[in-house]
Amino acid sequence: MRKKDYLAAVQCLEKVLKTLPNSPDTLSLLGFILAKDVNKRQKALNYLQRAIELNPRDSSIHLMYATVLRGNVVDFAKSLDAYGKSMSFEVPEEVSPTTYNNVGVLNAWKSSFEEAEAKYVSAIEHLTGIKLPGPEDLETIGRILESGKEHSVTVVFNLARLYEEKKEFEKAANIQKTIVKKLPAYTGSYVRLATIARDMGAMKQCSEWLKQALEVSTDNSELLSMIGHFWIEDGEYEMGQKIYERLLNEGQTFMLPYAQVSLGNIYFSNVSSGGERAKKLIDYATLFYKKALKADPSNVFAASGLGCVLAEKGKVEEAKNVFQRVREVRLNEERRLERRTVGAMRQHHATSPK
Repeated sequence: MRKKDYLAAVQCLEKVLKTLPNSPDTLSLLGFILAKDVNKRQKALNYLQRAIELNPRDSSIHLMYATVLRGNVVDFAKSLDAYGKSMSFEVPEEVSPTTYNNVGVLNAWKSSFEEAEAKYVSAIEHLTGIKLPGPEDLETIGRILESGKEHSVTVVFNLARLYEEKKEFEKAANIQKTIVKKLPAYTGSYVRLATIARDMGAMKQCSEWLKQALEVSTDNSELLSMIGHFWIEDGEYEMGQKIYERLLNEGQTFMLPYAQVSLGNIYFSNVSSGGERAKKLIDYATLFYKKALKADPSNVFAASGLGCVLAEKGKVEEAKNVFQRVREVRLNEERRLERRTVGAMRQHHATSPK
């Protein structure tokens, strides 16, 4: 395990399990390691469930189970329940700050904001020994950030995100500004400040925060795509275009489809009248939509864009065919989601106590 040779660890644990099939420690550790492989996640959960059945009061097994469940949004509610059981078997002083933080995140996900806030505050106190009187106490937040304790910045950031979700923008922005002041290289806070400014209609401030973020992290592709998106929303097509062209030139595979569709949208959005210029813009838009579709034929956004372009060209039948393919892709996705949901429900009923 220390060498991170997980395959060898699994093989050893499976041998032990043949000799001791009812060993909670072996079952839980084997499940926790197998969960690192997304294709073996269900098998991992089965091992952990069996370990819990054998030793239902072991908080560490419940914690492993909760951690694995947290890896899939479908299982967030189950994960929160498992964390609760883990914490119920420990005295509050022994619960780890990471657990408090994770429970806070899950509560925020289900919009239990007061519970989430309480858990973040507990995480901060357990990490740093500093009690936070309230979000307005920026001096104390500054001391927490300066404590140097691992994960303290993450928890404070999550607390700011919580206030943002609650639409308490001033509280959220003040905390993010404190993070930026103490830790100028923390890119995430610049992005959240830009988002808050945008949500409040302050697009100039939004642009300024994004520019600062880019100065801090010049080669962050996800940040670049977000900046491009914000500029497009603000009608700054030329600025957005430069960003997406830069992403294409950098050639990072996972960003290419997004950049291609975005460039297609920019060119098509600027088609305002006829003439040679409009024809060129439509041709460029078509080119980028087709490139995105060549890489991924199921890219609904690229297909929708191409359909609009074809309709603009007067190729109505071709546009209809493209839109029909979009509907088929969406229908297939809905069916696939439905099958997953039905499967999850069947599994739930099969494992629920009778």
